[in-house]
Amino acid sequence: MRLDVDADLDVDMFLRQVETFRRERRMQPECRMIRYDGTPFPVSVTMQRLHDGEREIIAGFSRDITEETQAREEARRHLSELARVSCQSAIGNRQSARWLHP
Repeated sequence: MRLDVDADLDVDMFLRQVETFRRERRMQPECRMIRYDGTPFPVSVTMQRLHDGEREIIAGFSRDITEETQAREEARRHLSELARVSCQSAIGNRQSARWLHP
C-alpha cells in the first residue's frame, strides 16, 4: 500500500511539529494519509528519535484512527444536541414559571 503523508499538510504546523520533535525526541501527531485508491484517512503517527552510536534513527509507526475519529465526532454532536435541548428546556421552564406566577 502506497501512503502519502498528510493530505492537508499545513507547512507552518509541520515545521512547529518538527521543532517539538527535536526538543522532546518523541511526538504523536494526528494527520491524514492517502490510501492507494486515493481516499484520505486519519492516522496517529508515533515517532521517536533513537541513537545507534554515531547515527540518529527516526522510527515512526502510523495507526488508522478512522473509528476513533468518528466516535469523537459523534460524541461532539451528541454533546452539542444535549446543550441545545438543555437550553431550550431551561427557557421553557422559565416561561412556564412566569405563566404560573405572573
